[in-house]
Amino acid sequence: MNKLFNQDSAAQEIKEFIGDLDRRLRDELASAWFMHLDKKEADLYNGKDLFGENVSNNFPSTVREIEEAGKCLALA
Repeated sequence: MNKLFNQDSAAQEIKEFIGDLDRRLRDELASAWFMHLDKKEADLYNGKDLFGENVSNNFPSTVREIEEAGKCLALA
């Protein structure tokens, strides 16, 4: 690989290297799923005390539903 970045490197070798790198990245990324959320949406998605600790402590059976509702709000 070092020879690709020496001054004597041929443009074709660099082009092939970049093409191979592109294919490998695309293969790896094809098996992953990404989503972008801003800070407010991320907090909703992660269920950070949506109704506060008082509600969570007094109504523990609602925690899961509140977390799921937060995910719905975050993803619109």
